Amino acid sequence: MLRWLRHAHWALRPWLDWLLQRSPVEPTPAWAFARLPVTSPLSVLAEGAVIVLAPHPDDESLGCGGLIAACVAAGRDVHLVILTDGSASHRDIAGWPPERIAALRATEVEAAARELGVKPSNLHLMGAADGAVAHRGGAFLQMAGQLAELVCSTGAGTLLTTWLHDGHRDHAAAALLAEAVSALQPVRHLSYPIWGWRLSDLPKPVRGWRIDIAPHRAAKRRAIAAHVSQTTDLIAGNAGWGNLSPGFRTNFDRDYEVILQA
Repeated sequence: MLRWLRHAHWALRPWLDWLLQRSPVEPTPAWAFARLPVTSPLSVLAEGAVIVLAPHPDDESLGCGGLIAACVAAGRDVHLVILTDGSASHRDIAGWPPERIAALRATEVEAAARELGVKPSNLHLMGAADGAVAHRGGAFLQMAGQLAELVCSTGAGTLLTTWLHDGHRDHAAAALLAEAVSALQPVRHLSYPIWGWRLSDLPKPVRGWRIDIAPHRAAKRRAIAAHVSQTTDLIAGNAGWGNLSPGFRTNFDRDYEVILQA
């Protein structure tokens, strides 16, 4: 019986793959991401410096910490741009007003950047309000202009940010900003999923790669651990987005990272 089941599986697999390719949605992100081809980190990047735009402090380490470390090890210039101050991650907790949380999260991302090898001068904190980043209008255009200037001044060829379908308004705002910048400057726009790992299905088939970060996995782990407020019970009684659960963090503790074509 077992032999028959194995034979049936291999006989039916081409038909199943054909049906899945014609389906308008992928079943789950983890399943779809696992089908992406494997390649080396630098092979997906354009020439020149690399800019990583993170909506919140910790997204840079979770989504592409391994790629950042690989770039630094290869002598590529990497700039980290943190869009918000992260102050809304925990709310209405005695002794933790928003300004104290913002200061803590700035310290954490500085420590994470050191673990990944990024120069302190290449860390840029934009300080936008957490949870309320504009998707259009004057404030949006101002931020897009600042990012376009950074692309120009650094000679960046690649701009990585969160996925448009990530399920968080700040993550979507970062993706829209990258789209706007890529319309102003000749820069390659790539995406990395964060909350997208929790989707029940994907809005459309994804295109991208699994980049091999095995040599840099330890550095990525240290960078994630540097975000203590997000990975421990340092701030108790959380009523905000919530700390990153150990189960959710397993999505980012792999020998590969998912980089998507925007």
